[in-house]
Amino acid sequence: MFKKYLSKIVVQKRILAWCLYDWANSAFSTIVITFLFSAYFIQTVAPSIERGTILWSRTMALSGLLVAILAPIIGSISDETGIRKILFICLTVLGAFFTTTLALVSPEAKGAVYICLSLVLLANLFIELSIVLYNSYLPEIITKDAFGRVSGYGWGLGYIGGILGLVLCLYFIDSIGPHLDDKMGPYFKYRVINLLVGAWVLIFSMPLFLLAPQESKMSLNVSSFKRAFHRLMNGFLKLKGNSNMVTFLLAHLFYNDGLITVFTMGGVYAAGTFSMSLRDIMVFGITLNVIAGIGAFFFGHIDDKIGAKNTILISIGGLFLATLGAALAPSKWWLWFFSTFIGLFVGPNQSSSRSLMGRLIPPGNHAEFFGFYTLSGKMTSFIGPFLFGIATGIFHNPRAGVLSTLAFFLIGGMLLFRVKENA
Repeated sequence: MFKKYLSKIVVQKRILAWCLYDWANSAFSTIVITFLFSAYFIQTVAPSIERGTILWSRTMALSGLLVAILAPIIGSISDETGIRKILFICLTVLGAFFTTTLALVSPEAKGAVYICLSLVLLANLFIELSIVLYNSYLPEIITKDAFGRVSGYGWGLGYIGGILGLVLCLYFIDSIGPHLDDKMGPYFKYRVINLLVGAWVLIFSMPLFLLAPQESKMSLNVSSFKRAFHRLMNGFLKLKGNSNMVTFLLAHLFYNDGLITVFTMGGVYAAGTFSMSLRDIMVFGITLNVIAGIGAFFFGHIDDKIGAKNTILISIGGLFLATLGAALAPSKWWLWFFSTFIGLFVGPNQSSSRSLMGRLIPPGNHAEFFGFYTLSGKMTSFIGPFLFGIATGIFHNPRAGVLSTLAFFLIGGMLLFRVKENA
């Protein structure tokens, strides 16, 4: 009886620790990639808004390509060598480190544009690779019947973490920032926020660092890495023979490309098209994260009732219509209106995709197959931001870039119809 009770406590602590990692890394993606630093870069560091938009989109594209290449390799090595937990901690720490270094780059410094882009690329690369291993823990801490809820809780906490992070940044910029600018120079308040983000990631990752399941056996030698390579090749063969999973991963590839493009370029679009200030964009980001958190929590329960596939399809339809509205918005108030619906559907899209993958993965291949999952999410993720940049350059209007993302949602939704959730 006591053992059963103790085991239940351990499981609950692990679930909470796992969910908190979403809280930890979402501050990075929300503040650095989506809303604040991206807008600061194109408005202050880059030579022009149009040039900054193109350079940022290309950097996100390259980062996505590198993650796509490395994710299956990291997953296979983790499963075969037993060093998943060590790798997970190292990748997270490196991501936090490169985030903090962004605070050191002055916009007036020689080569500031490319130094900033290089550091953002490295920080995003390491954080994204750590998420591959983080996702692989889901099937090990909870049973399949609760995948939707727990995945939704994680995304929900992540959005709340993004909200709180943005609120704290807004308070910092308004109350302490002006004094820092007087002493350290203009715009220093926007740079120093990266120190807070790096610390946030590390502090709230600690519970999972301590409580993540530890592999019983580690094997670090040449033969173990050879086995990891063979495991990766066999994994591709297994994947090739599983047409249902291949169809899902192809669907995920397309609709996730659309989602990544909307979020990585959202702050850039708001700043460049509607001349929203950095402060406006932060408030904008807070609002979207509040709604996204509500959507993730609410649809997490629906996922376990109607199925992950149906939940994803509903979210794709909502994202398509809301993105279309945002692209055609005549004013920033209409942008706010349509963006609230983007926020509402983005949470269930991401959380239910993760829970559906968890249900489809064969036992004993969690890190490896979540590597394939990340591959499908990142393999062509550079195409979305790249097309956004091309469309913006051709038409000299970021609205054309936003409209280019609609094709990704449409194709992804059509492919998802063919997936059998209980196959």
